[in-house]
Amino acid sequence: MNPSPTLKTDISDRVRQVMAITLTGFEDSLRRHTPASAYRDFQLWAISVDNPRRDIVLQVMGITQLVKLTVVLLDGLVDAQDWRQLADYSVTMNIYQLYEIVSDNLAIGVAGSRQGDTTQVLRGILLRAFNQAMIARLNGDPRPAAQLLAPLQSTARRISVFDQSLNRDKHLTCAEAYLIMRNELALSDLEYEVWPALVANIEACVDLAQSLRTSQSGELLRTGLISRYGAVNRLLEMRCMSLPQLVSASADAILVAPTLAYYIAVLAEVIQPLECFSCVIADGALAGALYDASVLVRLLNDLGTGLVMLAAYERAALHDKLMAYYRECPTARTLADLLLSVNEGEELFTRLRKDILFGEFNVCLNGLARVRLTPEVLLAFSHNLAYFSQIYARRRTALQEISAVISERLGDERVSTLILRFVEFHEQLYSNSFHISAGEYAI
Repeated sequence: MNPSPTLKTDISDRVRQVMAITLTGFEDSLRRHTPASAYRDFQLWAISVDNPRRDIVLQVMGITQLVKLTVVLLDGLVDAQDWRQLADYSVTMNIYQLYEIVSDNLAIGVAGSRQGDTTQVLRGILLRAFNQAMIARLNGDPRPAAQLLAPLQSTARRISVFDQSLNRDKHLTCAEAYLIMRNELALSDLEYEVWPALVANIEACVDLAQSLRTSQSGELLRTGLISRYGAVNRLLEMRCMSLPQLVSASADAILVAPTLAYYIAVLAEVIQPLECFSCVIADGALAGALYDASVLVRLLNDLGTGLVMLAAYERAALHDKLMAYYRECPTARTLADLLLSVNEGEELFTRLRKDILFGEFNVCLNGLARVRLTPEVLLAFSHNLAYFSQIYARRRTALQEISAVISERLGDERVSTLILRFVEFHEQLYSNSFHISAGEYAI
């Protein structure tokens, strides 16, 4: 078996390199894919060296964390002479995911009410229609995104890009700096411009799918993308799902499988083709590993590393603590109130608190967060936590096992290394509080 390369260059050098080519690619994408608008001009300025608050922009847009993830995933997997080719391929994926942050943020508040939120229903309608348009394009609809989304333009103009983010204040700070130079514009010209970003999102996704359409992994990439948008709509429209159904839909709704399928194709088919690669596709081993990774990252995203990895005795102790707090805190009317007010375990509950505060869907809180708090509700929460923790442990073991099988059959460890690194990156990311940049993509 050929071991994966272990010699690594200075990470900071590669971060700077990937950041530079990602920003160049994003600028090109903005010019090609985004309809002419104040939003496009603002974005071009925001990522340029002319912006004195550029570092803030790169963080709140998610570029900083995406670049770090790219380097962590890929560093050491190829020889130095192949690194630039691998880094260049990362640009297409990173650009697409930057637009995805905007469309993904439309779901903030859809799963739960936020004070003063008057656009919840509108955003649900917009998000469903966007997902349907994306699926149509990925299935071969030749109409451009601007045409498919044209009926939604007036609806989108009622939604604030800044409100639909994890940090309105930082977005506002950057916009105000831009408006000083462009005093003919109003803040609303920048704030209510979701539509151009959604158009660009679709076109960037089609670019991504087309980039590997002739590869053996191309269909894994395309179907993974389609599954993502279909699953989001299923979660938006759900009435009652079992816990296994929630796991399945939630795993499909994130971009783990298509992201990994893309990079694996680049590594194993483009840069250094592996002779037996078709075998692990044909027998479903690779698809199984990607699904395991999707489940793991979804549970990390929703529960956080510390909570999902609690042992059974620790979960029992936690239940007892929450019950005691419930008895001592009569002002906690719902489970959401209780989890927000409990005065310990900031990092333990950080992902739950994030989704409560921003009204986002959470597998562990589904159907429980906003109902009247009772001992039975706390027991149901503990049951959910036990179920998802057990799923996490089983899937983590299964991923280790299937990764070893894939490495042995390929005679190369890089595909498995890539998948495991992706999970480990998110284990580290979601072990931190969501309030800091080390614990969230765009905060």
